[in-house]
Amino acid sequence: MEKSLAQLSSRAKEEKHYDDVKAEIEAIRRKVSTNKSNDLTRFKPEIRELLEQEIVSRYYFQKGQIEASFDDDPDILMALNVLNDQARYAALLKPGTPEAKSRPELKKTGEK
Repeated sequence: MEKSLAQLSSRAKEEKHYDDVKAEIEAIRRKVSTNKSNDLTRFKPEIRELLEQEIVSRYYFQKGQIEASFDDDPDILMALNVLNDQARYAALLKPGTPEAKSRPELKKTGEK
């Protein structure tokens, strides 16, 4: 955004419109600066995950990186939820229940 603002400013100066839009450009520049200072807080989960992946990959290589991704993998989290819910787990295993019918490996070919 800062590069775009710099380009906008220089373009406005080239076309002799800078004095007309100077106040707006400066207001946007201040807002971007304020938002930039809040970025660490706003993107904390993403930054934490990237740092964790980088640290793990440096110390434990690919195996550690894969294991570290287990904490955030939606499929693994869903599997853990099913395993911890005994009623749902039993329903998935019991033929004829709606849960069991939704399992893709039990669907017959040609069935919609």
